[in-house]
Amino acid sequence: MMRNRTFRALQHRNFRLFFLGQLTSLIGSWMQSVAQGWLVLQLSNSAFALGLVGTFGYLPTMLFSFWGGSVADRKSKRRIVLTTQTVAMCIAFSLSFMVIFNLIKTWHVALLAFFMGTVTAFDLPARQSFLIELVGREDLTNAIGLNSSIFNAARLIGPGIAGFVIAYFGVEICFLINGLSFLAVIVSLLRMRNLQQTAMLGFKKKGSIKDMAYYIHGQKEILMLLLLVATFSIFVLPYTVLLPIFARDILKVGPKGLGFLFSAMGLGALIGAIMVATIAGQRNKLLYLWTNALLFGAFILGFSLCNRYFLALFLLFLAGMTMVGFLTTANAYVQLNVPDDRRGRIMGLYSIVFLGMMPLGSMLSGSLSQYIGVQRAVSAGAILAELITFGLGLYLLLIMGSRRRSDNKY
Repeated sequence: MMRNRTFRALQHRNFRLFFLGQLTSLIGSWMQSVAQGWLVLQLSNSAFALGLVGTFGYLPTMLFSFWGGSVADRKSKRRIVLTTQTVAMCIAFSLSFMVIFNLIKTWHVALLAFFMGTVTAFDLPARQSFLIELVGREDLTNAIGLNSSIFNAARLIGPGIAGFVIAYFGVEICFLINGLSFLAVIVSLLRMRNLQQTAMLGFKKKGSIKDMAYYIHGQKEILMLLLLVATFSIFVLPYTVLLPIFARDILKVGPKGLGFLFSAMGLGALIGAIMVATIAGQRNKLLYLWTNALLFGAFILGFSLCNRYFLALFLLFLAGMTMVGFLTTANAYVQLNVPDDRRGRIMGLYSIVFLGMMPLGSMLSGSLSQYIGVQRAVSAGAILAELITFGLGLYLLLIMGSRRRSDNKY
């Protein structure tokens, strides 16, 4: 019974195809993420350069995600994802060939990261709002949990492979493998049949950022969630950009050790995603995600102060598990509480606060690391995020309590 509940969304053929295609492609993407950070560190030997490339990678999400969400509400989501995956494949091949022929410079990596970020700005809103067309509303939370599980299974597998590939073959092979991996998603999309294009049926032309902002302002729970996600995107999540510094200079474990740091986080995240998929029907989603947010910040704080490799692996494992419990539940809550004809644009805004805020955090953490050290920079961000999380949680409790008292009067 538990097994049927956990994997319920896989009964849908189109989702099974997407599930397997994404798993293959995301392994390649995580390999590229690890290899790109190591390449920048080799080229520049600078925490600031790592932060800058991270900024270039996430900046397009802030600039273009709402536009991407608007396109997702008007056009075929399958066609959008097909296009983005094809372009991403070309970018990965370009990066590989530039390294192979010894043409690569730090600014090339930053520029290609910007191009890949632009692709993501259109891909992510379409991909997220595509799930309801694959499984329907009833199985959406389960599908989001399973989708998160493959993202994190790839985070577990990809970085570990990347560490060995970098050590024995070089970063260029990671980029080449990533380019080939996009074919899996492309083939899965081409094999899908009988899709329901729900958002296109009810699209409302009036839907600017200002209109969506007014709508969200009236939905206090969603507004608080977006502010919470933005907080962690700015102050906590950029720690991943600085992991190469932790691996090389603090924990002294090299590229293989870096791969295992990402994999430890991925293993925890995979377990967290399976837990979300299993308890998809729970009522207290807000309590669950707020608790996980607080724990996530605490574990990253502990990691930032850690100088022992195996303890760092354990803390990243716990951080990965609670991060997914927080972010996956927040994603599902938003999707289930917005109208079909606005879902693409709302998820575009979600992408802006989730990934689009990370350029600010990457620049902030990279710059601070130059002056106060990488450990202090990450710990300062985690402490600030914890304080804001407490404040937002208390404010949300006051709002919900006031609404409950108002309802009781009538």
